[in-house]
Amino acid sequence: MRSLHRSHFLYFLILPFALIFHPQKQKSHLKPANLPPRRVVWSDTILLKEGDLLFQDLNCGALCDAIEEVTPAYHGMHFSHVGILHFVDNNWKVIEAYDGVSIVSLSQFLNRSLDSLGRPFVRVGRLKPAYQGQIQLAIINAYSLLGAPYDDEFLPNNGKYYCSELVHDVFVNDQHDTLFNNRPMTYKRPNEKGFQPVWQHYFEEKGQLIPEGIPGINPGLMTRSEKIQMLSLFE
Repeated sequence: MRSLHRSHFLYFLILPFALIFHPQKQKSHLKPANLPPRRVVWSDTILLKEGDLLFQDLNCGALCDAIEEVTPAYHGMHFSHVGILHFVDNNWKVIEAYDGVSIVSLSQFLNRSLDSLGRPFVRVGRLKPAYQGQIQLAIINAYSLLGAPYDDEFLPNNGKYYCSELVHDVFVNDQHDTLFNNRPMTYKRPNEKGFQPVWQHYFEEKGQLIPEGIPGINPGLMTRSEKIQMLSLFE
């Protein structure tokens, strides 16, 4: 999920990693890479891997804040966006539902939100070994959805996708069981009865009832899954 009312993000060069990431112009017809998973050194303590989930705290205003508040995330952190890491065309890319389902360079993804030290507000969620075998099919599934519109209604099965909905729908096993479980979604702060004003205004503008209790998933809920290990890019 991400804010639908945001200003253009400024993209900054992260100098310590300038020699690691060299995004190239994307091809018009991308296909999943047939090469074995590649790794790239990010820091002294972590290697990025194919299929890693990149959880992001976007500083995009009240709507992102509302997304982060409705569900506590891993260790009390805040996340409003998630994408899938993929190595293709000799570069790391991220498949995401942001302005629709698309594939962007890793540097473009990371530079949307930086801390005071110029480091991305990102945590890595890595599938535990028992679930690593689902990554290849998830990437293939994600490619089949490229170009699908963004789900600004936050409803299931409508041919549109918000960020964590995309991840949920593409990570399935051979029996079509999803890796992550949907939950009844809420648009209320924990322990509060009323809807958050930002959500009331958002859905009123769309002429849509607040989809309270409709099955769905958000990045914060996903970070608490027992099927992934959360890793820090910086220690």
